[in-house]
Amino acid sequence: MQKKRFILPIFLLIQVIGLKILSFFPEFVEKYYSNGLYPYISKFSRIILGEIPFSIGDVLYGILIIYSLYWLYKNWKIN
Repeated sequence: MQKKRFILPIFLLIQVIGLKILSFFPEFVEKYYSNGLYPYISKFSRIILGEIPFSIGDVLYGILIIYSLYWLYKNWKIN
């Protein structure tokens, strides 16, 4: 159980370091992400989610907030 506790912080650290390194190579990002990968991601998202008349991200934020409030309610310790 102790090893699982460090997995997410390690992944966060890897992401932060990766973004810092990528910030030194804007041409690489422009060529391979902005003009390479992103158009496909965008097209896929429009095909899958384009007909939905509301923001899926807002729904996910709402679910996260409701779950967080529920978790706080269940785990609130009154001394």
